[in-house]
Amino acid sequence: MTEGALAVRDSVGPQRAIDRVNSITALAGGLLIAAASLIVFASILARALTGRSLYGDMEIVQIATAVGASLFLPYAQSCGAHVIVDAFTWWAGPRTLAVLARLAAVAMATIMAVLAWRTAAGAVGMWQAREQSIMLGVPIWACYAALVPGLALAALVALLQAISPQKDKSEGSAL
Repeated sequence: MTEGALAVRDSVGPQRAIDRVNSITALAGGLLIAAASLIVFASILARALTGRSLYGDMEIVQIATAVGASLFLPYAQSCGAHVIVDAFTWWAGPRTLAVLARLAAVAMATIMAVLAWRTAAGAVGMWQAREQSIMLGVPIWACYAALVPGLALAALVALLQAISPQKDKSEGSAL
């Protein structure tokens, strides 16, 4: 874990269960991305051997990649693994960094919650419109709906980070 990151990982009770779910969703996301890679490989191999790629390969890859990426978000948030630009905070002390980390967690929780909400609303709209992908006829609402759990869990993790008491390592006091 990165220094200064607000983490839910070393916790007990419900947060431990959330950490377990984070790991499971990250593994599921990794399996989806690996499956997408295999589909790309199979499509390239098919094109080399037969002159034709797999039908609908790009739709499958797009869906698997989007859902896989959304499933990585909670784990990345819990580990503090998102990209952090510290060009403006190199001067800050531990307390300032802790406050900024909490503000970032609040911002992330808000953004992920709004994304989960609007993606769920989009799924409902796509279901009502009976939208389907062009080549394979995959219901688009199901693709949208599959994004919601990762987004919602990332929002929950960030919210827990924002409200949980954290120790200041330099002074041993709760922030």
